[in-house]
Amino acid sequence: MSPKVLLLALLGGALLAGCGGSGDPASNASATSPAMGSDEQLSRAEFIKRAEAICRQADYEQEHNAIGYRRRHEAELDDLSPGAAEAKVVLAAELPSIRKEAVEIKALGAPPGEEKAVIAFLRAVEAGVKMAEKDPNRMQADVTGTSPFYLADQLGHNYGFVHCENVA
Repeated sequence: MSPKVLLLALLGGALLAGCGGSGDPASNASATSPAMGSDEQLSRAEFIKRAEAICRQADYEQEHNAIGYRRRHEAELDDLSPGAAEAKVVLAAELPSIRKEAVEIKALGAPPGEEKAVIAFLRAVEAGVKMAEKDPNRMQADVTGTSPFYLADQLGHNYGFVHCENVA
């Protein structure tokens, strides 16, 4: 299967997975509704600018939180295998900033006409978080396509993000 076909299949699955079912009315609202985003309508350029600032801050927090966690829990982490230690760091220090990043971008509200692309990106981030929670060591994947955030990274790149295209 070609990479484009795989990406389209994954995107379709991500969109379908996000349709209904959660029981949370806020999760089914559009990206520009007051419950989900800002009342202010942002242009695409302004949305990208603000989202990129959120992503830069999240990148900093991820790194800072991971370093701090490793320092505070050095003895505990030293008793674990490298994979288990890294999994603890990912779960405790890195994933929370990724969740926060998605919430903050969602709060911006999508630019008019951009709702589907922004929602697809945010759902891919949420799916990546869930995959990383199940297998935190996938966050360290060096092979393209095995990162839990591969789809989010691709969608972010296609949308025009630079910092946000590299979720983890």
